[in-house]
Amino acid sequence: MKRRSVLPESWFGRRRRAIAGVALGAASVIVLAACGSSSPSSSSSSGSSASGSSAKTYTLTIGVGSPNLSYAAFWVAMANNLFAKNGVDVKVSSYNTDGQSPNLLAAHKIQLQVFGPVTAAQLDLRGQQASYLDTLSNYGPSVEAVVGAKGINTVAQLRNTKNCRIATDEVGTLPYAFSVLYQKAEKLTNCTLVITSGAPAVAAEVGAGTAQAGVETYSTALALLDAKKATLLLDPLNVPAWLKAEVAPHSYALGGVLGIPSVIQQNKTAVVRFLKAIRQGNALLLKSSVPTLAQETSKLTAFSGTTVASLENAWKGTLPEVPTGSNAGYVTPTAWQQTVTGLKSWSLPSYDATSPTLAYSKAVNMTYFNQAGG
Repeated sequence: MKRRSVLPESWFGRRRRAIAGVALGAASVIVLAACGSSSPSSSSSSGSSASGSSAKTYTLTIGVGSPNLSYAAFWVAMANNLFAKNGVDVKVSSYNTDGQSPNLLAAHKIQLQVFGPVTAAQLDLRGQQASYLDTLSNYGPSVEAVVGAKGINTVAQLRNTKNCRIATDEVGTLPYAFSVLYQKAEKLTNCTLVITSGAPAVAAEVGAGTAQAGVETYSTALALLDAKKATLLLDPLNVPAWLKAEVAPHSYALGGVLGIPSVIQQNKTAVVRFLKAIRQGNALLLKSSVPTLAQETSKLTAFSGTTVASLENAWKGTLPEVPTGSNAGYVTPTAWQQTVTGLKSWSLPSYDATSPTLAYSKAVNMTYFNQAGG
């Protein structure tokens, strides 16, 4: 897999080919629930009729940020065919669109993005408006893992490695944001951050040993660990209290559903049905056991190559951040303010949390969520 590097000139989406070292410290998490999971796929929703009075099936093309269990209700809806049952044929353009989210949405190549509110900030810097529709999970200390290449078993080894290299994802992604916080907390000033495009590329760097460590979401790191090509340096299920305070001092929306307002309006019936399936998925996952969730998601394309046992651990780290209650996923003004404030720690160039475009009244639209019902 071809390596990408170099810190992008603009952090909102363009893929870069040069390898760049930005002195960074973030030790890291690595990688991908499956190198193969980046290939486009569709949900198992084709050919089904909608629930309710209308039998018409609507099609939505969506992008998924990464094979990340933080989009919990989405995966449960996929695994249980809930989109089809609600009359939506979901076409997944890619399972690794995190760094490309603004470009794909702005070009109308996808109608919805399953990623996070950071895309709203990215579009804001381009003078474009986003609508955030639903929260799937919140940011916490258990969402990222740090993985070492073969022979790297401790953080101390990273500190003592000359020209240490840490692979992570593009600016504007959670792995990058986490890596900045982690590097600072662990004082890994001797390490250079190597920026890649997508979790598979991070996995390739660490698996080949061209990077001594990698930072990625826990669920996407598991395939590499299962293949015994890496060592877990930071276990998301056992983050020390002092480190939690450094890398996750505040809780705020992390995973969610969003799109361009005009595109959402053009596809409003499909969007409402999509959100209905998401809400049903959230309710179902809260009633399901961890082994059941692991078994179901292990069958999805995005998590091919990841063992059920590893997915159980990933679900244990994800569930504490999943919204609960009958109105789970609803975004309040207070919650949104916590989100735009939390994004200050993502090292986003020129980010302005006070931008009018990011105001709750502009960036959040709960109309479709409410229409979707429980």
